[in-house]
Amino acid sequence: MQTLPVDLSNSSSNRIIFQCLQWRSLFQPWRGSCRVLLGNHRHGGDSIFEAMLMRLRVGSQTLDDVDRINATWAAFSDEQRLRMPQLRALRVSASLYNLERLAELPGDAVSFFAVDVVTAVTTEDKLLAKERLEQHADAKVTFKVNAPVVALRRVAPTVPTGTVGRVVGLTQRDGIDCVFRGVTVRVQSATWDVFNSRGLLIGKRTQVPLLLAWALTIHRAQGSEMECVCIDFSRDGWACEGLVCTAVSRVRFLRSLCVRGLTMAHIKTSPACLAFWTALVEESTGAAK
Repeated sequence: MQTLPVDLSNSSSNRIIFQCLQWRSLFQPWRGSCRVLLGNHRHGGDSIFEAMLMRLRVGSQTLDDVDRINATWAAFSDEQRLRMPQLRALRVSASLYNLERLAELPGDAVSFFAVDVVTAVTTEDKLLAKERLEQHADAKVTFKVNAPVVALRRVAPTVPTGTVGRVVGLTQRDGIDCVFRGVTVRVQSATWDVFNSRGLLIGKRTQVPLLLAWALTIHRAQGSEMECVCIDFSRDGWACEGLVCTAVSRVRFLRSLCVRGLTMAHIKTSPACLAFWTALVEESTGAAK
């Protein structure tokens, strides 16, 4: 329901994960099977919020659901909201906010520049390599001590992708020291590979696997669990299906949300995903009987 696009290009026919070739090769009946979890583990401690999220997920939300989510904004002050991670729909919106907050932070800034190796031969593949490398990591990232950051890769056994931490030490030569969940980790550069539609390697990018985390896009935050989050739905364009559910489900409790501007029109579901989900539920519940 939440991981809609595997390829944002308009020419791709495999735009949803369960429709792509890799999925079909793994989960066809003769190779394996797919099962749906009928319970919600992250939000099990807040049954009202859990039920609300399920309605959002399948597009059966009510006006009362929207009103209750928007009412969370009044529970926090402006100062508290500034200390919360902000979720944005657009990458440029998140980047601008992060740079504004970085400029306000005292101390010297240190920048890290990506090193690219493009192995593509054709002009088309060279353009594709550039586009896909940018999706993985920024060409330039800048940090200061005490800046919040999010890990773009697993940077330690206990620090998976999407974990939010804080910079505590910063040099261009030795990497970046960050605290994640009370543990200090030295983050070194990582390398991303990109491939064309034929599976050929067309480029590599080596960069520090971190981004500033005062604001994150929904796609960057997907899979993360946050203590609290602030979302202003009046900003950006929330056009992609599944984004609202993904955004508000980053926290475990309704009281951890700070939201305003949400409308019924923001909440979109994919007919293809809904049909897939329904088929899985019917298969799972039928097997249980």
